[in-house]
Amino acid sequence: LICFLRAVERAYRREPWYHNSIHAAECVATMAYFFFQEPLAAHCAKLEVLAALVACVVHDADHQGLNNDFLIKTGDPLAVRYNDASVLENHHLAVGWSVLRREDCNILAALSPEDYREVRERIIRAVLHTDMRHHFEVVSKLNARVQAPSFSLANDDDRAFFITTCVHAADVSGPMRPPAVSVPLAVRLSREFFAQGDEEKRRGLPVSKMMDRETTSVANMQLGFMRVVMQPLLEPVARALGTRGAYAQLCNNVADIEAAGDRMFMDLDAEQRASADLR
Repeated sequence: LICFLRAVERAYRREPWYHNSIHAAECVATMAYFFFQEPLAAHCAKLEVLAALVACVVHDADHQGLNNDFLIKTGDPLAVRYNDASVLENHHLAVGWSVLRREDCNILAALSPEDYREVRERIIRAVLHTDMRHHFEVVSKLNARVQAPSFSLANDDDRAFFITTCVHAADVSGPMRPPAVSVPLAVRLSREFFAQGDEEKRRGLPVSKMMDRETTSVANMQLGFMRVVMQPLLEPVARALGTRGAYAQLCNNVADIEAAGDRMFMDLDAEQRASADLR
């Protein structure tokens, strides 16, 4: 296990401000939090937990700090390889699986062929669902399922979809943390976005939304993401798990940013600044 984790950590690049091994650890920790909630803990099989946590570990391996749209519009070799379809997600899976295939890193070696296939399918499905292009479809399906009278985490199909959705939620979970953590994460994400915007300008390409450092408000960027992406996703997750703690923190963070604006991301204390500067 240690060999596997160290090898995957090395597969994460140090250059990206946000999509690095620190983000992977954050994703794993959030997924573990979901699994510790009683409605999920009471019904999860060990293979389901294993697959979801491994998916979180590898889900952004070898991320360049550039998004799918950039890779596609620049004709990057990865976009060519994966036919413009979930380019990064397919690449992260390939990198993660190349580590798992190493004899010294194969934490799945003791599984039966049937269990191995199940875990592999679950990992692939979970990582592919972290592609933000699927987000609104996933949220729509999640709400429909959770609101259905027949929904139950004891049901294998409901639980499989819910766990996959929780991996996606864990991937974007930064804004649901207390400000001491969420604010530096937002600063790091904005730095990565602005670096892509700078590269787009250098290449004479249209600058992607939220990636122009000269016109983008970090506060507005975060508020838009939290209101449009996070709240509609986390509310049904919290409802299904019977816990409001993380969702309440998210709502508190929205209120804090509304009150403070960009000042919240500029006036960092020493601990927040140290966190924001980590590579």
